[in-house]
Amino acid sequence: MVTHIGSPITLGSQGLTCGPQGFGAMSIGLTMGSNDLYGKPSVKQDDVNTLVARMVELGCNHIDTAQIYQSAVGLMVPCCYGCSYLQNSESLLKQAIQNVGRNKVVIATKVSGMKKNFGAKAHVKKTCYESCARMGVDCIDLYYMHR
Repeated sequence: MVTHIGSPITLGSQGLTCGPQGFGAMSIGLTMGSNDLYGKPSVKQDDVNTLVARMVELGCNHIDTAQIYQSAVGLMVPCCYGCSYLQNSESLLKQAIQNVGRNKVVIATKVSGMKKNFGAKAHVKKTCYESCARMGVDCIDLYYMHR
């Protein structure tokens, strides 16, 4: 069994370290109806749980996701129409993170640039708290703006 995928790297000056390889979670959240971005059946919760558990088992601890990795319907229909029920990457990761243990993963997520108030302090803060709630965590290790 592989238990290490390379030497850890340090991000910034606060002591955060992660492995050199990460898991990009875009394809588990971006969906077009019942299919993913690539036309394959959408990933189910059990599949995400298995994938994250295996990732951690192999020594990968970095998960990269984004608030915007969601159903294409959610991207086209403004949030005021109640799109919060739609599948998205962050909400699918919640149970998987709980299963492996929060201390086993480094979570990176992004604030979307598709909102009219992109970059405004209040928007960034609100969106950060929403991401924390979707993933069931009290903090995000790396938070940045999506292009």
